[in-house]
Amino acid sequence: MPLLTQWRRLPYLDPGLPTELLPADWNAVTARQVFQQLHGVLLEPNLRHVGEVTGLRADA
Repeated sequence: MPLLTQWRRLPYLDPGLPTELLPADWNAVTARQVFQQLHGVLLEPNLRHVGEVTGLRADA
């Protein structure tokens, strides 16, 4: 949950400007990459856990 909560803030902070117009320390691209990597790693275990807790299968 904390990962998703943090990620949801990015669209409000990121003006979506071309890279050359952003400050040198602007890290939205890196933040997006980190989120996507973590999402890929955590998705299956999270779905499995939710299925165990709720009794519902993720693929149903």
